[in-house]
Amino acid sequence: MKSSKIETILVTGGYGYIGTYLVNLLLRNNYKVIVVDNLCNGKKFIKKNLFHIKKNFSSKIVLEYIKKKKIKKIVHLAAYIDAEESVKNPTKYFKNNVIELKKFLENIKNVGIKKFIFASSAAVYGDGSKKKIDENFLTLPVSPYGLTKLQGEKILNYYSKKYFFNSYSLRFFNIAGAKAEIGCGPFNKTYKHIFNILLRSSKFYINGKNYDTQDGTCVRDYVNVSDVSEVIFRILKKKEKNIKQLVLNCGSGIGTSVKSIVNVYKEKVNNNLIIVTGKKRAGDPVSIIANNSKIKILTKVNFKNSKLNQIISEYNEWKNKK
Repeated sequence: MKSSKIETILVTGGYGYIGTYLVNLLLRNNYKVIVVDNLCNGKKFIKKNLFHIKKNFSSKIVLEYIKKKKIKKIVHLAAYIDAEESVKNPTKYFKNNVIELKKFLENIKNVGIKKFIFASSAAVYGDGSKKKIDENFLTLPVSPYGLTKLQGEKILNYYSKKYFFNSYSLRFFNIAGAKAEIGCGPFNKTYKHIFNILLRSSKFYINGKNYDTQDGTCVRDYVNVSDVSEVIFRILKKKEKNIKQLVLNCGSGIGTSVKSIVNVYKEKVNNNLIIVTGKKRAGDPVSIIANNSKIKILTKVNFKNSKLNQIISEYNEWKNKK
């Protein structure tokens, strides 16, 4: 009996945080993977059935590989993602996250792509809301980063409709978690993510304690990188009858305050952590939590790995294995 051909998936930014977990998941499930990563923020690993192109995703060399390997599905994770940096250097963000994305889509528009999954962000929602946010919530980004992601969604939507391929814009909330044995974790030392800072600090500053929340500190939705990767994996496997353009919240649906994170981290990981309360930062939303009902119905992922205790346990393992 003739065996079915192994499918090849192209993942841009495949050596980054999400990419590392996703690529390993795809390889475990007998896919071949082409990673496009210029390694400016990624950490390379080598595996069977994994091929690396060290180029920008909009390079014509990438286009040639897509044609040569007859690739039908692309996961686009490559982007600059630091909202604070984007305020200081918006040109860098618009060039990479918008202009290069448009160039990439222009390159691949006629090569028979069937599915394109785009890493968008909850940053498109701006100041957020005390209530859970669904996909119809007002999009008013407060940072150039958030604006580039919103523009990226619109560009992808245009190309998807015009050139007849399925597109999924996944609005990622705060990615968290780690898997030490495959090198998935916060290896980028400069990224100002709460867990990244906690893992590398002896003193942690809580910015503001009088927000309109239960304990006075900001509330965010933290979603495990393993749950995010499972969502992408299931979308890649999904068989579509009609061409569609979907925008989906990819969050846990759980609101967690800064203070509760720091307290659990101090208890379970670093008893010597010094906690200092400082002033509010300008532009910090009070609360951003996903209404994730659409993505749960579509993928049947229940985000079971996104509870705070599991996330902190994974970071503790990462810290101990470094």
